[in-house]
Amino acid sequence: MEIIKVKRNFKHPYAGGADFHNFMEKSRYVIARDLMAQLPRENYEQTKVSALPKEYYGEDLNGKTILILNLFALGDSLMFTPLLKHLKLKYPKSHIIMETRPGYNLLEGNPYIDEFIYTPVSYSKFKEVDYYADCYEYVGSYFYNSMNLVDFWSAKFRQFDIKDKDPVVIPQQEAINYMKPIIDKIREENPGKKIILTHLVASSIHRTLPPYLIAKIIEKLQDECVFITAHPKWESPAVDISKELYAMDVENLSPYMEKPQYLVAAIEQVDGVISADTVVPHISAALKKPCVVISGGVAPEAQHFPKMSYTTSQPVYAKYLGQVCSAPCIQHAIAGPCQEAQIKQKFYSPCFDNIDIDEVIQKLKTIMYYVENPDKDMPTECPVCKEKGVYFEEIEKSYGYRLWECSYCGSIFSLPRVVKKSLDDMLTKEPLKMFYDTKDIEELDKMDNKEKLGISNIFTIYTYPTIRALLEMEPSLKGKKLLDMGFNSGKLLAVAQEFGLEAVGVEASESQASKVKKALKANVEVEPHIDERYIKSLKTKYGSFGIVLLENIIPKVEHPFEFFKELLKLLDEEGILITTFPNKDRPYLKVRKGLDWSIEDQDYEYSINKVSVKSLETALRKVGFKYTYGNATPMFPGDIIQMMGPPPVLTLNTGNNQQMNINPAGIENYIYNYMKPIMSSFGLHGQFGIVLASKKPINNYWFKRLDVLWELIQTNVMRREYIVNTYLEK
Repeated sequence: MEIIKVKRNFKHPYAGGADFHNFMEKSRYVIARDLMAQLPRENYEQTKVSALPKEYYGEDLNGKTILILNLFALGDSLMFTPLLKHLKLKYPKSHIIMETRPGYNLLEGNPYIDEFIYTPVSYSKFKEVDYYADCYEYVGSYFYNSMNLVDFWSAKFRQFDIKDKDPVVIPQQEAINYMKPIIDKIREENPGKKIILTHLVASSIHRTLPPYLIAKIIEKLQDECVFITAHPKWESPAVDISKELYAMDVENLSPYMEKPQYLVAAIEQVDGVISADTVVPHISAALKKPCVVISGGVAPEAQHFPKMSYTTSQPVYAKYLGQVCSAPCIQHAIAGPCQEAQIKQKFYSPCFDNIDIDEVIQKLKTIMYYVENPDKDMPTECPVCKEKGVYFEEIEKSYGYRLWECSYCGSIFSLPRVVKKSLDDMLTKEPLKMFYDTKDIEELDKMDNKEKLGISNIFTIYTYPTIRALLEMEPSLKGKKLLDMGFNSGKLLAVAQEFGLEAVGVEASESQASKVKKALKANVEVEPHIDERYIKSLKTKYGSFGIVLLENIIPKVEHPFEFFKELLKLLDEEGILITTFPNKDRPYLKVRKGLDWSIEDQDYEYSINKVSVKSLETALRKVGFKYTYGNATPMFPGDIIQMMGPPPVLTLNTGNNQQMNINPAGIENYIYNYMKPIMSSFGLHGQFGIVLASKKPINNYWFKRLDVLWELIQTNVMRREYIVNTYLEK
């Protein structure tokens, strides 16, 4: 914020518009620093003043006036409205003044704003208020770009109890009267079809959707829906060219969009919206219209969408790993095509080439269904911890499901409780195949040190050293049976045979089970639907087990609490349960990169539960386990790449007009070793969770040894040979 004194009358154009800021001679104004830098230096001077109102830091506003200084874009202004609503409801006797500019305001008619003042704000008006809030100059800052904006503004205003994060937009009657006949005519000409508005263009080309992507979506939905598009009037010719070039079957209503309120009225009249990351999803959320926002380089739920909890607007993410970046790079506004697009010689961001069109369609249909049926699939209890009467927050609408988070244990679960996809469906996905490769166990006889099988990948680096430690601490377990459910490549079954344990393996894929059984001649069962009833049948068939391993089973169990109760009965009195699972609280999931290494975890038709170490321990103790201990795997170098994007090739000047390029592969471990203490800390949680549970407390000495073992795995993750030599030698 700056205060200037004007030397002579002059006008300065608004960014991106035909209107002007009017500056009057001898007047003083409060303006943003970046605007001041654009003004002709000879026309003003910076000045000091005798008094300023108090800057607002959360004081009681009843009976007080507050002036909010801002130059928000349309979308940014809507993300500010949940805070305005909160302030007005909390302080009903306050007087809230918002800075705005003529003809570029979606907050007209907002019941939580008492007065608008056009920019530039005169000092005479400024000094009369009780409080001011300086909301200038945050765009591009780390906090503005990286935090959810509703939370960001709430924190700035010291309002930490905000609940409703949906925007507030009031459609103007004049705009409704203008747009409704146009939409009604389209509806009459297409009886029985839903009207879907598509919006391709954003303020940055980096976020603008390629027309060919929208054309593919329209083609798949043409029998069920009719499509319209509405962009600012001056963009109408460009939309017509795109229609022709990409054969988009869409009605172009852009010629009618003379002002932003007409777009609001159009969105109010349609049945659903597919949009780029721009103002449209925020309008849709305010009007409770189903909307899918297609995300490329940006991370909409990180910056805009509060924990993905806009009631009706939900994102679909790009799954892209490029040469110099990965999605999302969180570059929100850039002047031209992104660096990756330039390398690929593309105009639009290459991220959009990896958008799953079927996911867009399924998500749109899901949101539309639940908007029309708001009381469908409401939780009464948590299926993981069985807690009732607590708050369940709706997290997302996706793949035909509603996702809810339990406020007691923190687990996320889906309703309805149906797993629609089998493991064989998932095994068609290339990144998963490496975890189900049976080559190692097929060549078991050729291995010098067969115990290395147990630490060959992230799925087993915890479980195998843990089993070895448990067998040493509890000798009675050596004569017990071991059950491995979800054995993937069968490596742990092979290790169990090396230990001389009687092992039973269970897998949901018949083809995978047959490969492992052939390679190991092991006792292998196939069970596509692993549930509490199947656990009962295992008890009848085999009796008790000393060690039970669950490898990524929990995400697809329809009744987890009942499942855990039967597992408790299945264990011997000295028995141990070890579970591994994608950790809900891992930083990767919080950053929400499109390239999540756990593919099953993304697909809610396959994965209907998301648990953390804490939430699983909570549930197991409620079931009746007397002892639980949890931990999580650390970050790996590859995780750094997927979270941050590949480091760019560095070019260094070495003198004599020569340059040297440094390969990013060489930088990767350097970055990792610097960041490992932070990224692998327990405060951030880890990538893959592990929880150990038993019917009775474990001997404290052995527990400490096990705890040290897990710490060693954390700190020596780059040196797995160290673990072998320290803990696994016979």
